[in-house]
Amino acid sequence: MKSGFYVSCKKGREEKAFKEFLGVLTNLVDSSKTYDNYENINIREEILKEVKSLEKNPFKIYFQYRSMFFVSNDSELSPSCIFRALRERAIYFSYIQRIIPIDEFFKFDSDKIKSFIQNKFMHLHKSYKIIYEERFVPEDTRLKVFDSITNVVNLKVDLTSPYYLVVVQALKNNVGISIITDEPSNFNFSKENSTK
Repeated sequence: MKSGFYVSCKKGREEKAFKEFLGVLTNLVDSSKTYDNYENINIREEILKEVKSLEKNPFKIYFQYRSMFFVSNDSELSPSCIFRALRERAIYFSYIQRIIPIDEFFKFDSDKIKSFIQNKFMHLHKSYKIIYEERFVPEDTRLKVFDSITNVVNLKVDLTSPYYLVVVQALKNNVGISIITDEPSNFNFSKENSTK
């Protein structure tokens, strides 16, 4: 299973959007590294680790289609964690419109969706909302996804101000899913549309 981000941008700006996104993600991941004891750091080892990490970029375009692409995430941080860091730092992009974190991306399987949902929900007295978007999917995918989620979640549905957002991106026979809290901006990261 993969994890990563659905990124939408203006048509024809995919390459510039990816470069912009890659630069920000690389800085975020690098800044998240902490050292507990500076006296015991072997500088030579740290430099070699850094060179190896630069050679192996943890963010790659997994697939691309007109004005959207999926960036796979092989870093130590989850897409949801990176997404929260982008929001906390109020980062906006020139070429990117929306960024949707995907904690798991897999071929559609009702049992995998149920398992993911069961492992993530902890606060039983909170509300939730499902945000579902699809592209080129079989006709009954939406119904199957909603059934898979609602069969295992016993929380109150709140369409206006939910605590949890269950984000589902369906593409052909694949499904990307994550659970986000506190997202008031509809995943907008565009400088043009930002409300700074």
